[in-house]
Amino acid sequence: MAAVFFTPMAFHGFDGHDSKSGPYQMVPVKEARLVGIRTPHQDCFVRSLHDQIVSVACQERISLWGDEHYQFPLVGHSVGRTQVVVESRRGHALAHLTVSVKERRVRTYSILLLQDRQHSTVRSIPDAQRMMGAVGKLYLQQANVQLAPKFAPRTLTVSDDLGIPLDVTKERRDRILHFLPTDELLLIANNVRVIFSWRLAGRQLGVTNEPTALVFLADGSSVYVLAHEVGHALGLSHNDVPDSLMSAEETENPTSPQLFWHEIDKVNPSGT
Repeated sequence: MAAVFFTPMAFHGFDGHDSKSGPYQMVPVKEARLVGIRTPHQDCFVRSLHDQIVSVACQERISLWGDEHYQFPLVGHSVGRTQVVVESRRGHALAHLTVSVKERRVRTYSILLLQDRQHSTVRSIPDAQRMMGAVGKLYLQQANVQLAPKFAPRTLTVSDDLGIPLDVTKERRDRILHFLPTDELLLIANNVRVIFSWRLAGRQLGVTNEPTALVFLADGSSVYVLAHEVGHALGLSHNDVPDSLMSAEETENPTSPQLFWHEIDKVNPSGT
């Protein structure tokens, strides 16, 4: 469990934090998240408004540099949403944390390494697996969404010359889909397909066709770019918040793993 700290005046650091609505923390059902608060107030008390949804266990107080630090595990008991309140000794509310207890949602994916008559991705199967593993940890930690491999990684061979850079037009995409293995075609609407390819047109690092959950990732793109494109495949749109995974401002090269509360609820609507 990773400790996350916030202050009553300036919330920060929580999974799903949104500056307009305060901090938000996802807790998996039957699991726990270790959360913290840093405050100048002494003798704070932390409680859940609905213990049947989430409870606060083993509050620990640490004094550092004149501030009081409190750590407390949030334990998810049943799917739902509530608030955890930090109160002073006199019962004054100092801070609120929205908590969503979510059941695990599983989405399958497959890895395809693209090649045609002239070109192929430089990534290896282990490279692709490591990247998807990192993306899976991000969505599991923040949204309790498990990305599970449906098939073993394999090469997708297209008999045409797709060109370089690869321009993923509808006609080109349909042509590539024509070469998908039969078992992939049967899951066209339910399985996220990640196609590792070479350089894409327009200096794009990744392209996602949302209706078919088809992701193209250019050679050299980062794990965050892949996580951003997988977010589109899971139904997420761009947001207007800088330094977030789905930011429209950083769509060419996102550098933050942060999902926001409405995005977490979108990919995993349980506990909303």
